[in-house]
Amino acid sequence: MSRKLVMLVDERTLPNLQFIHEFGTSADEFIFITTRKMEVPDANRVNWIIKSAGIDDEKCSRLVCDPHGISQTSQQLSGLNLDLANEYLVHITCGTKIMALAAYSFFGRFPKARIIFSFLGEGSYRQLHPHITRAEHEYKTKPSLKAALLAHGLKIAFADRKLTDAAMGRHLMDECIKNNNRQNRIPEIRKAMKCITPEERSYFSGGWFEEYVYDRIKTELKLSDDQIAMKVSVRKAEVYNEFDVIFLYRDRIHVVECKAYFSRHNLKTKVEGALYKLGALDDKFGMNTRSLFFTNLDFARDDIRLNEVLRARAKDLKVRFVDMSDIRERRLNLSVHE
Repeated sequence: MSRKLVMLVDERTLPNLQFIHEFGTSADEFIFITTRKMEVPDANRVNWIIKSAGIDDEKCSRLVCDPHGISQTSQQLSGLNLDLANEYLVHITCGTKIMALAAYSFFGRFPKARIIFSFLGEGSYRQLHPHITRAEHEYKTKPSLKAALLAHGLKIAFADRKLTDAAMGRHLMDECIKNNNRQNRIPEIRKAMKCITPEERSYFSGGWFEEYVYDRIKTELKLSDDQIAMKVSVRKAEVYNEFDVIFLYRDRIHVVECKAYFSRHNLKTKVEGALYKLGALDDKFGMNTRSLFFTNLDFARDDIRLNEVLRARAKDLKVRFVDMSDIRERRLNLSVHE
């Protein structure tokens, strides 16, 4: 008897990557039920999944089906002549509803088949067959951030940058809170451009804030080193971007833009530019991301009207807006999905 993983394929690659990480260690074969749309040369989702999961291509097979033809898909599945004695773990989260119905109906007749559905963005799944489990099961294993990005067909480069000094970042944030971001009252920031090395000038001019956000998110969500990173460059075709902080949480990629402002000159334009950059990520890179914007300013206290305008803009763009008032009151609530 052998164990085979069966997965339906669509634009979303992370659910199947998570499924392979959880159940694929002892699998003898990986069967992908895909479509012609997913098999195009430059955006072949199955190839992306295989590469990111690091599985042997020789263990993989594909069935290219009609995403809207339930009888045709059922006939094609019958044509695979699958052995009833084998164990089948069938993941029906992705694909069309017609594909899911065809797979459920077909494999539901197999004595050793388990059919599983994942809850997107929750990091959990539920068994639907042979019996429906009452409670959701949390995925015990988690793919790395690198694997998640590769599963989107991205070329990636991680900067050789580690946290400089978490204590210094927390100190500077405390000083910003205490002095209401008045730069002239925070010696390290006031003298940033007089630092001897470029690294120090970069750090005290704003790099510290990126590191503070990185450390805060990693600590609050209890992320491992391979699930969060700073200064990650990604490229797809001719589209390029660099992210201040990016992390993987509950099978969803989260992208963070960090902006430390000490001047209010042209502030609305600057913040809106950062928000629009985050809002365009899904269209540019095909990633179903959650986007967050962090700033050291306290808009709610300093400019109520501007605060309303920018938060409304962030909401329209589906960007989580985190400013000094949220940071000061310790109410990031990053584990809560909006």
